[in-house]
Amino acid sequence: MHSQGVKSELSREQSTCVKKIEVATRVSEVFQVRLSSKPRSELVHLIEESEGKICFSKEMVRICQGSYPKDIKAEEVRFTCKSGVSAEALKRRVLAGEQIEELQRLPTSRTETVYVPSEC
Repeated sequence: MHSQGVKSELSREQSTCVKKIEVATRVSEVFQVRLSSKPRSELVHLIEESEGKICFSKEMVRICQGSYPKDIKAEEVRFTCKSGVSAEALKRRVLAGEQIEELQRLPTSRTETVYVPSEC
């Protein structure tokens, strides 16, 4: 294939690709400043993504921020999995450090053994 043919083929392929573009706004900057200045809890919901779904721990678990765990224990953690817009909305809330009580009312998709700090 000659160079003009390659260029036209490349142009055609690029025009059919879906491109994700993130546009930063003033609101998102304010939100990021608020998140970074807010003290984060040592208790969080865990997030795992697999097979097109986002799974959330139904209960909050302890993590150590800025320090290493002094002791670790195995704990059975129940997860509920969701997909689509509702899963993305829950993920944003979890990343903001919220305690999301409605996760406990959702069906349990799986249970995993997770090693969590008993003390930081």
